[in-house]
Amino acid sequence: MFTLRPYQKEALEKLLWSCKQSSFEGGDLVVLPTGAGKSLVIAELAVRLSSPILIIQPTREILEQNYEKLTHYVEPMQIGVYSASMDRKDLGFYTFATIGSVYKHPEKFAHFGVIIIDECHLVNPKRLKGMFMSFINKINKIREEM
Repeated sequence: MFTLRPYQKEALEKLLWSCKQSSFEGGDLVVLPTGAGKSLVIAELAVRLSSPILIIQPTREILEQNYEKLTHYVEPMQIGVYSASMDRKDLGFYTFATIGSVYKHPEKFAHFGVIIIDECHLVNPKRLKGMFMSFINKINKIREEM
C-alpha cells in the first residue's frame, strides 16, 4: 500500500463523503493533473467502497497502470479485466475495462454499484450516441428495469 499525498487524500475523502450522501447519483468529478497519482486515488477508493466497482479507461496503457496500483491493495484474483486489447474478458469484484470493449455489452456491467471513468473529459454529455454516453444510458435503463 502507498501513503497518499495530502491532495490525493483530500480528493479521496471528498469522494467517500459524496458516496455516503443519500442523494448521491454518481455525478462526482475529481480533477487531478497528469502525474498526480490518479491511479492511487482510484485504488484507495475502490478498496474503501463495499460494492463491486467498474473502472473504465480509454486505453490499454491507463488500464495497465490502474491495474498495477490496485494489485498493491487486493489480490489479483479479485480483479477482472474486460478489454480486447488485453485479450481478457473476465469480471471481478474490481473490474478494469476499456470503453471500446464494454459499450456494446451493458447488461454484463449493470450490477456494478460504482462506475469510475478515468479520463472522464472524454465523455461528452451532448453526444448521446457516443460510446461513453451510450453505455451509461443503457446501464441506467437496465438498472431501472431491475
